[in-house]
Amino acid sequence: MSDNISNPVSTGGAGTVLEHRYAASWVTLLLCHGEPPFFPGGRIAEVSVQAGSLFWKTDDALVRGELPDGLLFNAAAQVKRMCAPVESDEDFAGFITGAWTDFNAASRFNRGTDRLLLVSSFQSAGLYRFRQLIEQARANTTAADWIKKLAHSEVSQQRGRGCKRRGRGHRDEVRGGSDG
Repeated sequence: MSDNISNPVSTGGAGTVLEHRYAASWVTLLLCHGEPPFFPGGRIAEVSVQAGSLFWKTDDALVRGELPDGLLFNAAAQVKRMCAPVESDEDFAGFITGAWTDFNAASRFNRGTDRLLLVSSFQSAGLYRFRQLIEQARANTTAADWIKKLAHSEVSQQRGRGCKRRGRGHRDEVRGGSDG
């Protein structure tokens, strides 16, 4: 008997099924004129799956639509069954790499209106801390202000800094070096 038994979750298409479910939920919002949770007041106009053919690196789905003020938006999504901001998680590293590439692609990403989404069905403790870190970042007006608060925060301390360090490390790999 072989010791190399395949994991049925890995070989059974669970990740693909999850991608399809999220895409179906976005198509449902499109058909029902519902608001996407990542753009309150917005309306979805188009949903594309496997958006790599559209040159997006965050490529499981691309949701396009219109905001209440008439501006157009893109939301590029990476859908993962499990994902966490730890060095050993290749899916998280892949998301950071793709998201950073898309974020810096002015030809397809508008920093004022667009979003990059990491969708996960299981929320690990690490991903929860990463989400807290992102929420803290959104509450600040500048990156420098956020970094200053993070350095002095009693709430985030070691775990938050670890998430930031790992995210920055993955970003720096894409850039080809660190900027401090």
